[in-house]
Order: sequence, then structure tokens, then C-alpha cells
Amino acid sequence: MFSVSGDADSDNDTLFAFISNREIVITTGVSDATLQIVDVMGRIVYQGNVMNRVSTGEMTKGMYVIRLIKGNDVKTQKMVIE
Repeated sequence: MFSVSGDADSDNDTLFAFISNREIVITTGVSDATLQIVDVMGRIVYQGNVMNRVSTGEMTKGMYVIRLIKGNDVKTQKMVIE
């Protein structure tokens, strides 16, 4: 199970990423999970091991879904890149 700040009932509402200086910053301490960034058309534009930062330099402006996947657990967050 993911451990992000907050109690178990509110864990799904807790943000785990934000944008700073054209990078997506991952704020969860999970290191053995997969990170996916998906555009509104459902295309995976980034997939890899969880890192602290992912550059948005190659991404077009728009809405994306960030997925944090560990086993059968999936945590998602919407993000707008401007």
C-alpha cells in the first residue's frame, strides 16, 4: 500500500506531485513503483521508475494524468502543464 501523508481514508485525495520550474516533482517516498504520465488521448508520454523529478520540456501544454503504480495499487492525479 502507498504511504502518503494523511490518514487511510483520505489517502486517495492526497496530492503526490506538483510542477516547479518545468519539472514534475514527485513528493511521495515510494521508490519501487512505476510512474506513468498519460495525455488526454490516453497515450503514455512517460513511463519509468519513480524519480524525484521529471522534465516537462518535451510535453505540450494540456491536461495529463499521473499514475503511480505499485503492484495492484494505482494512485492517480490530474495535472495541467502550461
